Amino acid sequence: MSETLSVVPSSTGRTSGQSTAFIGIFAREIADHLHSRRFYIGVTLCVLLFTRAAAARVLDLRSANQERTMFVQRWLPAVTEQMDRDEPIEVENTRAVSPLSVICVGLEAITPFRFTSTKEGLRFGTARGAQNTIDALFGAIDLTFVVGVVLSLLAVALSFDSVCGERLAGTLALVLSYPVRRSTFLSAKIAAISAVVVLCFGVALAIALLITLGAGIPIVSASHWAIFVCSSIVYLVFFVTLGVSASAWRRTPTDAALTALFLWTLFVFIIPRVVGLAVTLLYPPARAVEMTLREDVAVSRLRSEHVKQLQAAFESYVNGGGDLAKRSGDFARLRNDANREFRDRRRKVVNRLWDEQDREEALRERYTRIFAASSPTALYDEIAAELAWTGFLQRQHFREEARTYDDRIGRPLAESREMYAAKTSERTLATIVSHDDVRQFLVPFQPTSVASADVITSIVPAAAMLVSFVLLAYALGFAALQGLDVRA
Repeated sequence: MSETLSVVPSSTGRTSGQSTAFIGIFAREIADHLHSRRFYIGVTLCVLLFTRAAAARVLDLRSANQERTMFVQRWLPAVTEQMDRDEPIEVENTRAVSPLSVICVGLEAITPFRFTSTKEGLRFGTARGAQNTIDALFGAIDLTFVVGVVLSLLAVALSFDSVCGERLAGTLALVLSYPVRRSTFLSAKIAAISAVVVLCFGVALAIALLITLGAGIPIVSASHWAIFVCSSIVYLVFFVTLGVSASAWRRTPTDAALTALFLWTLFVFIIPRVVGLAVTLLYPPARAVEMTLREDVAVSRLRSEHVKQLQAAFESYVNGGGDLAKRSGDFARLRNDANREFRDRRRKVVNRLWDEQDREEALRERYTRIFAASSPTALYDEIAAELAWTGFLQRQHFREEARTYDDRIGRPLAESREMYAAKTSERTLATIVSHDDVRQFLVPFQPTSVASADVITSIVPAAAMLVSFVLLAYALGFAALQGLDVRA
């Protein structure tokens, strides 16, 4: 009786073989790219643009800090001068520019830099906008822009011929003739090209950090920087995967390059701009202006009634008979009652309109986030802006802080000097200026940043969507590679 011995490879042996194949393909791919002209051109561009972005943002940040420092030093003398002149006080304040704006400019350019508390209400000033000629001419460049545009294009440039190029050369059929799974081949390609792109990113980022530290700008919030780096890597892996998938879909490098370039343009430029247009059509800026005008009209009516009450009380004080001390007491009581009623009514009107503005802003933010889910670039920009404290959360936080300051500090200062005038029975003009004790209100605005825990919580959905884009691109690439005829 003869015995037949059959050898069935174990799962451990198969796993070990696939790991060896992965490492071999990975090492060969990295070696090819590190000696390619595309890599040297890409890393040079990244270093130059990161240097340019870091230098520009550092200059703007230092300029903003100097401007705020000088303003705070001048704040108390300016308020004191207005009090000495017995005129209504206009309390102007500035906010601080985000110390992480080097990562992403975000909404910094459109968030008001100054605001003023007046008797008529809170007035937000203009934003800083572009603070150097290069930004004014070509738009602000930050680290997020370089990663989002230049490095993503480099990822596509390094990966568009990774599969179809080997297919035309005949090496793809040779590699897959060995016991190498197509998923292993695809994963090794993506991992190797991603490592090369991340190397370019890491070198450029290190230089940008050195420039920032050398300029005396502290690297605040290490957790925000770490999450920014991780999200940048995930974003770049998506475009590497997209390029490899396009290479598996198309038969020639030319077709693959055109397909990858079209998809890159769609995700990086077209969809984010369409998102902006869609949100603007749904919630046009004119609605915010309309609500501001409604606030002005409502407060103006209340103030007119208030002035009439104060004028009547002062005329009664001037022309009334009897004891002067009693008249003074009655005038003070009427004045306090009128001021209290006016402030209560104004607070209700303003709060109602501000709540309406907040709802409008929240809807714009909500639809922006929903539409941004259609583009990894829009998601990445959203994540970077929130991490840099230049996104929706910080902008809303600043507005709430400014309103709180106006209600508790700015408004009492603005209304601490009131002038009254009335004709006496002798046809002479009597005037008086009231002086409130404002020592407790002589405090300039001190802005704060949104808590890091709130920032991180807010970006979780966008980060999850970004990862899902990577998985989707990988799935499409795997499906294309599975059905690919590896023969040239």
